[in-house]
Amino acid sequence: YTDYDAAGNSATCTYTVTVHDNINPTITCPGNYSVFTAAGTCTQSVATANPTTADNCAVIKLAWAMTGATIASSATSGINNVGTQTFNLGITTITYTVNDAAGNSATCSYTVTVMDNINPTITCPGNYNVNVAPGTCSQSVVTTNPATADNCGVTKLTWAMTGATVANSAASGINNIGTYTFNAGITTVTYTAYDANGNTATCSYTVTVYDNIPPTFTYCPSSYAVNVAPGTCTQSVAPLNPTTADNCVVT
Repeated sequence: YTDYDAAGNSATCTYTVTVHDNINPTITCPGNYSVFTAAGTCTQSVATANPTTADNCAVIKLAWAMTGATIASSATSGINNVGTQTFNLGITTITYTVNDAAGNSATCSYTVTVMDNINPTITCPGNYNVNVAPGTCSQSVVTTNPATADNCGVTKLTWAMTGATVANSAASGINNIGTYTFNAGITTVTYTAYDANGNTATCSYTVTVYDNIPPTFTYCPSSYAVNVAPGTCTQSVAPLNPTTADNCVVT
């Protein structure tokens, strides 16, 4: 301000008016996403919608950060949107932060959940046909491990035997039969492969152990010669029993 008198004398004074922006921007994120992994991968590409922002003055920066299954972040300056991004299996949280020139900010978050619905694959070896080992009713067989695969990874492999031989693997971990002694008869071996998300696949094969060893007589009684009983044309004879043996059992 300047004021004057009639003689031309004057004086001035000054003050300032400072307008502060204390109003935060606004930001609205898209809704959560739930998708399945792409075939042959443990990830999925997702085209995310941009958040909606506004400010009474102007938005000067938009940044984002991902935490959880996928970890990433945008540049620290400028206007950044996620757009299309490849997300890992699991739950990723995306947090956007918007800023105005006065330092006011606002945030919003949403999640991208990538689920695995793809079963593992498993291929068993072919059937085995063997004979019993000499002097036994069984045979040791060197079995081939099944071939397994999964888009994310096989986390558990178990087996169970039914039929002539009954047995089970441990309930956790990767278990292969390897070399095993099978009883005479037909044993069915069933493998089950699991991934971390509860998807499973099974395959089976048989191990048939044949008994090709004849039984033996270890003792056979000698021939008998007797006379008929008085007044008859016959005779009662109590013969000794033969002694038998077999690698399995005489039936």
